[in-house]
Formats: sequence, C-alpha cells, structure tokens
Amino acid sequence: QQMATAAPSEIPLLARATGKMLAACLSGLPAARPEADASRSRSVRLRVSRLVGERLGDPRLTPDLVAKELGLGRSTLYRAFAGIGGVAGYIQRRQLEATHAALSSESDLRSVKEIAHRFGFASPSHFTRAFRKQFGHRPLDVRTNATERFRVDAGDGATPQERLRAMVLRRSTMTELAEG
Repeated sequence: QQMATAAPSEIPLLARATGKMLAACLSGLPAARPEADASRSRSVRLRVSRLVGERLGDPRLTPDLVAKELGLGRSTLYRAFAGIGGVAGYIQRRQLEATHAALSSESDLRSVKEIAHRFGFASPSHFTRAFRKQFGHRPLDVRTNATERFRVDAGDGATPQERLRAMVLRRSTMTELAEG
C-alpha cells in the first residue's frame, strides 16, 4: 500500500523491509518432517503401482509417461522410488513378475516371445537378459518346469480328485527325492 504513494527514493527501503517481513514470517514455519516425506512417497508409490498394473502391457510405459499420467513432477516421482531401485526398475520388475507368472501357468499356451511382447518387451533378447538377471534362469526353463509340474499320470479318464491325488503324490515324491 505504501509503495503506491512512496517517493522513488523510498522504494528500495520498502522493498527490503517487505522482504525481511516475509523472511521473518516464513522462518517460523516447521521444517518438512521425514514422516511426511515418507508418507508422501508411499502415496506416490501406491498411485504408480495402480497405474503400472493397469498399463503393464503397454510398451510405452516409461517413467515420463507415468509422471504425465499422474500429474507428478519427475523429481517427485524419482524421489519416491529412489530407495527401491528407481521407477524404470520398478516397472521392469513388475513386467518380469507378470511374465514369470504367465510362463508358470499351465493354461497360458502362448510362446515365450508372445508373453514377453504382451508385457511390454519389444526385444526378445533384452527380455531374456532381464529375466535371467532378475530370476537367475532362462524364461524357457520356467515354461519347461511348468509343463512338467502340471503333467499328471492319472490316466485320461481320471476324475479331478484322482488327478489332484496323483499330482500331490508326485510332488511329495519329488520333495522327498530333493531332501534325501
């Protein structure tokens, strides 16, 4: 209010006084609490987790897309995932876990390449390297183990209960062999 009627020589004094008043007002604010930052990061990770789950098969799913979709700043997004390997690493882990589950499924008859493509991996060689790094074995090994695990020698005309019994017996025998 004073600046409108102040003489030109008084304006620098008024500006400094205003700056000092603002600084004094803001210095009384409490500093950001670590718990608030942690809570904010959990909230961001939860929102990202939901979005990634919905868009898991989208090959365009990148940290930039996530930030844009959720209206987050890149620094906020990266800060929330800094302690768990980063946003890109989180997205890739979720994609790899989904491919592992699909490859382990008896009912999913798609090829390894099709499953990898379904969950956002454009390059089969990149997928295989990432999968091996994450799980310690090849994707094809998971598929082979899944078909062996679900094979049951209970006969073609066996009831579901007989098939289950044969599977349990086979698994317990395999466990005994592994332990003995």
